Amino acid sequence: MRQLSAWSIMLFIFTACSGNKSVSKPQAPMDGTEKKSESTIICDQLVMKEDIEDMEAFSRTIITDIEVEEGCVCIDYQYSGCNEAEALLVWDGIATKNTRPQVNMNLYVKEPGACDQLLSGSTCISMKKMQTLGTQVLIFLNESERHNFLMNYEDGVLNTD
Repeated sequence: MRQLSAWSIMLFIFTACSGNKSVSKPQAPMDGTEKKSESTIICDQLVMKEDIEDMEAFSRTIITDIEVEEGCVCIDYQYSGCNEAEALLVWDGIATKNTRPQVNMNLYVKEPGACDQLLSGSTCISMKKMQTLGTQVLIFLNESERHNFLMNYEDGVLNTD
């Protein structure tokens, strides 16, 4: 009986945790050298808020990490739900009219499900649209001072600061 109970608990834990989606980034070599990825990053497109018909189907995320690579912002995030959900970085189209424009973007997941499981994901989004705003654009994610970065387009080449 005791053995059956232990198996039941292990089965419950496995079932509760099996829905988590976790994407890991390639780790740097231990010897301190940098190794460039052999494959290029595939980036999704930035979504304009006006193009979304039903915002009720979307839920906010908690951003855990950001990196800018090859003209894309790669974001690790968490969200509450029970389904693996599509992530969308949404921009309302508003930018301040400064020499260094500032924009706010929010990362949402589409139809995550109604349960309270903590899920993780990772996505990369192209920042090419930001080049039309100027040579330097300050981007704030999920209305947070903590998650912001500067896109710097000098001589048509994207650099990050």
